[in-house]
Amino acid sequence: MRQLLVRLSEEDYRILEEYCRKTGKTKSAVIRGQIARLREESLHEDLRKRKIERISPGSGKLLSDLIREMRF
Repeated sequence: MRQLLVRLSEEDYRILEEYCRKTGKTKSAVIRGQIARLREESLHEDLRKRKIERISPGSGKLLSDLIREMRF
């Protein structure tokens, strides 16, 4: 396991302490949780970048056409 030293402004440190007090979490747990969210966002970003040529409900319609039909 690696150790990280982080410099925070007084305001950021106060916000972190207040959050930890309210939730009962340690500062380390809060930071690890945020890093886990970054990991999840990165995985979702990869999926969003994947090119999708065509989505069909079986009748050969484009997704954009289906959405247009649903609006009316």
